[in-house]
Amino acid sequence: MKKDNFELLKFKVLKRGVEVVYKELHGDSSPRHSIDDEKYPHPDLIDIITKFKEPMADVFGFPLDDVENKIHPTGISLHGSGNKKSFILTAKLETDFGTVAINTPRIPYLSEEYPWIEETTKDKGYIDQLKKEIYEYFEKGKCSQLPIPFKDENMYDFITHTN
Repeated sequence: MKKDNFELLKFKVLKRGVEVVYKELHGDSSPRHSIDDEKYPHPDLIDIITKFKEPMADVFGFPLDDVENKIHPTGISLHGSGNKKSFILTAKLETDFGTVAINTPRIPYLSEEYPWIEETTKDKGYIDQLKKEIYEYFEKGKCSQLPIPFKDENMYDFITHTN
């Protein structure tokens, strides 16, 4: 599949591997595909998803310094088209009472509410970088050859519940 025909709908880091939902664009026909893959993500892909820590902290009103090591972005879902594009970020948050999954509300690409929105949604911003890495993961086999690809070793244990 050509890169121009790949439209990401959802990405999530799983206990082992990743889940991706995407459309394969072909004129009037755009079949939807859902794949759970057990290959470990490449560190470049994890580096990009980790960049969503600040937006997640900001949306929930957490001071980043307080949650930087407690919030672990795990995914994104993309919605709409044109001027109605939006996204939802997902993460796991360590609390005194255990780990909880958190999701942002749907955030419009054109939102003026957040200072980081342009960095995230602009051409070649975080979302575009993430799409590129996910495409290369599936189409070019770009994945980690090591079982623990995270720079923050605790992040992998945290996401996979192995700690």
